[in-house]
Amino acid sequence: MPNTTPIRMSIIAFILAAGLATAQDTTCTALRTMLTVPGKEMQSFAPRLTSGDLHIKLGKEEIKNASIVPRSTPLNIAIVGDVGASHNKTTWTVTQEALRRLISLFPADTRVSLVTFDDRVNQQLALTPNRESINGALMAIAQSKGKESEETIGQAITAGVSSLGTANLGDVEVLVTARDRGEPDKYRAALQALAAAGVRLFVISFDRSGLPGTPPGPMSISINRPTPLGAIARFSGGVGIVAANGVEAEGLAKGTVGTIGDVYGLTAQLGRAIAKPESLKIDVKGRVMVFYPAFSPPCR
Repeated sequence: MPNTTPIRMSIIAFILAAGLATAQDTTCTALRTMLTVPGKEMQSFAPRLTSGDLHIKLGKEEIKNASIVPRSTPLNIAIVGDVGASHNKTTWTVTQEALRRLISLFPADTRVSLVTFDDRVNQQLALTPNRESINGALMAIAQSKGKESEETIGQAITAGVSSLGTANLGDVEVLVTARDRGEPDKYRAALQALAAAGVRLFVISFDRSGLPGTPPGPMSISINRPTPLGAIARFSGGVGIVAANGVEAEGLAKGTVGTIGDVYGLTAQLGRAIAKPESLKIDVKGRVMVFYPAFSPPCR
């Protein structure tokens, strides 16, 4: 199967360049964005980063005046769950158990909303920190015979963003789906909604049909060869996780929470205007992976 990643990334870059709002300042040389640093678990992630841990380059130019601030408010999470016919018995069981385990790993003040979709979109739970209500809503969802589509998946992502209200720094949408197909242009409105709100999308996908080759192991992070929805996640500052039928729910939940990690607000004054989205690179000392939203030139 041919590698479709360059085509997929080019389409998203075109969408961004066509006027997608990003979490950046409006001046030509001021950068404002968010930085996700994966950890093991939200409760124990340490130590806090400082600006000295950052290595930022714009082309060949090093940016040394960046500053970062950690998230200071309780985390809001929109759970967007696929309940449609694309699930088989195994993926459905793992989805139910993984979501319950995932919620238990977050701090007690975390607020959660729940949106489900098949051939239509339904909001099942408004944003709340009440664990009894959250677990009750997760237990109540049932698989349907409705068939998912790219249209309803895009609508569900947008509904998840809306369910968070006015998003805070680092707020998250977790999409769990058994269907992950189509070109990114089909998710244009969803990508715009994520970027405008500054919400990070993390995707757990059981659909490997759009991947070039076979991912290693029962669970892998799709960075260099993302699924269609994994590509959308990367451009929002999140990431896609590809899961096999044999993945264990506990491992999937812990891996997802670790990937969501800790988030920081980052600001810097650039020496020149950003010429193209891919010219900016951010690394963190001692960390193999960091995630941040795609950059659209603030002045063109």
